[in-house]
Amino acid sequence: MQRACFHFRCEVCDLAFSQSRVVRVAEPVEFAAGWELAVEERIMSAQIAVHAECSSGSRSVGLVAEVLIVDDNPNDRLRAGRLIDQDPRCHATYAEDGTQALARLANHPTSVVLTGLQMEGMDGLSLVRAIRNEHPKVPVVVMTGHGSEDVAMEALRVGATDYVPKQRLAQDLHAVLARALRTATAGSRRRRCLQSLVIRESRFELGNDPDLIPPLLEFLQDEMTQLDRWNSAELMRTTIALDEALRNALFHGNLEVSSKLREQDDRRYHELARQRAAQTPYRDRRIRFLIAHDPDLSRFVIRDEGCGFDTTDAHRAIEPEDLLRPSGRGLLLMKSFMDSVTFNQAGNEVTLVKRRIADSSFPPLEKLGGMIEDGPAPAVGFLFPSSPVQRKTDTTIKGTAPCVKGEQKPEAPLSAALNGLVPLEFDFYKRLLDQLHDAVYFVDNQRTILYWNEAAERLTGFSPSEVIGRHCFDGLLDHADLFGCCLCHRECPLAQSMKRDRPVHERLFLRHKDGRRISVDARIMPVRKDDGTVIGGVEVFCDATSSVVVESAFRRSREAADRDPLTGLANRRYLDRMLAHYLETLDRSGQPFSLIMSDLDHFKQINDTWGHVIGDQALAQFAAVLQNQCRSRDLVARFGGEEFVVLLPGLTLENAIPIAERLRKSAVTATPESLGERNLTASFGVTEAALGEPASQVLSRADTALYRAKSLGRDRVEVEICR
Repeated sequence: MQRACFHFRCEVCDLAFSQSRVVRVAEPVEFAAGWELAVEERIMSAQIAVHAECSSGSRSVGLVAEVLIVDDNPNDRLRAGRLIDQDPRCHATYAEDGTQALARLANHPTSVVLTGLQMEGMDGLSLVRAIRNEHPKVPVVVMTGHGSEDVAMEALRVGATDYVPKQRLAQDLHAVLARALRTATAGSRRRRCLQSLVIRESRFELGNDPDLIPPLLEFLQDEMTQLDRWNSAELMRTTIALDEALRNALFHGNLEVSSKLREQDDRRYHELARQRAAQTPYRDRRIRFLIAHDPDLSRFVIRDEGCGFDTTDAHRAIEPEDLLRPSGRGLLLMKSFMDSVTFNQAGNEVTLVKRRIADSSFPPLEKLGGMIEDGPAPAVGFLFPSSPVQRKTDTTIKGTAPCVKGEQKPEAPLSAALNGLVPLEFDFYKRLLDQLHDAVYFVDNQRTILYWNEAAERLTGFSPSEVIGRHCFDGLLDHADLFGCCLCHRECPLAQSMKRDRPVHERLFLRHKDGRRISVDARIMPVRKDDGTVIGGVEVFCDATSSVVVESAFRRSREAADRDPLTGLANRRYLDRMLAHYLETLDRSGQPFSLIMSDLDHFKQINDTWGHVIGDQALAQFAAVLQNQCRSRDLVARFGGEEFVVLLPGLTLENAIPIAERLRKSAVTATPESLGERNLTASFGVTEAALGEPASQVLSRADTALYRAKSLGRDRVEVEICR
């Protein structure tokens, strides 16, 4: 008797499962052969059972979905694993970083990946990109923490299907994973597509029952699968966005339950929703859901009968901190996953638009060998397919050498560059590439331009006749980095990609035909022959001007929101975020940090005697002294009123005490001239953060030391040690 764990992927629902079975071997002498035969037999019977159960919508107790947890913090890994293993339908497996995770995915079927973001080696964002390219059917859920909000937003943009804050794992993890598994299962049941579509429209009217939402989404996902206009990852993301929109209409619209309540008490939030679903006028309200598909896009209109809300907040830029608030979840996912999200003036109707990826009559863009997304370089055998029979044609294809009666007659500069690589079937792929919104051009290994699509002409002003046959460094595009340094002859991204035989993704500046500079996001990949020889490169680029403007505005607004307007120091909001980040770093890597809390002595007397203008001047000058006396990596923040906090990363308590003493002695130099002979003094409390303690405890300990310094006569430094 032997027990074996079988791992396989169900062809019906496309999810990975494991099953533990006892295998009986009759002949011990032929153990190896008997064991192999028994295992094969058990696997086949288990797979048949899984297919039958998946087709009928049920799942046996013995079958579990494999959830791969990726995080370099063992505490976070085990915490998430314990929560997952509480569900008998799931089983947790582990990887310490992205590299281990990819190795496991390559050899072991996995249903869903749950990953942290801040890891040594391959981080979570790189892992999301890699899974999107190599395992597009595996959903990825990211775990967010303080300090990782920006990275989490980027992860959602490049392919993550959902997120869960680490501090809410116990409350939200099961629901998030269940949704990811449910949408992955529903999206892979049928693969037939509609050959033609003028318009397809469905209208639903729902009561205030949240249990109606999952079957409605399954129906919708089946319908969208038939349209075959998005890959599995985009289909899953669209379904999640609609799930959030429907739940917002139900809970916040019809039932008028504030999302702020969920931040305070999740139990009270759901209890109030259940009560209102049975009360008037809430119970009589309905949700109207319109689904309309046309050849170019799908439109989803969701209208509730609630009082609506102020839509001005819906149009604001999403802050990274929204990832950590339950109240920001719905709008964030809708805006991240849909092409357009708009509200009516009353705020009780939302319209979500998802555009198709490409014309279904052409091959999926993923088959271009990663040309659009980072991935393996395209092989010439696909991008430039050969044909044993030469086709007769009298057409000239824009962007390629002219063909006359089947004989290719390239222009003189192009003859050497083509070198027989462009076949007559190129017109099919040329038409496909010309439909792309992104600009695309190909070069050979001498960086001679072979192809230039219509989007490249629109973006740069150069027509194909002006660039084909010329080198890309012949004063055409003048690639420059973000500092304005020319890259064409020094570190050309195309040359680097072909030399190193790997993709390059950079933000660059290109020169427009009229002389102005254009900011672009460029993705460059080597082009290989069937034998793997690199014979050229492809660059895909899109206008990043709007992104630069938005990012710049976001940085300015973020800096303004994180700065104290009087002193210019970081404010309490930013301090709390960075304090949490340093505590997380301490827990993960053991890097110490200390905290100094300071308070101006008798500051109320200064305000009462000389006025608030002089008081503000004293605060600003004292803030400048603190900033100038600290290292560039230290964080000086205004805690509130006349209190200030200094975070000292990498320093123990022993190193922090002399710094606090130096700051105390320097306080007198901040005295405004208006105070005459009255000198400013300040009291200081110092402490060192301890492993595993919350931010409130560190601040409380520093405050205790500061209070003792003031009670002992002020103008002194006191220390509080963690007991």
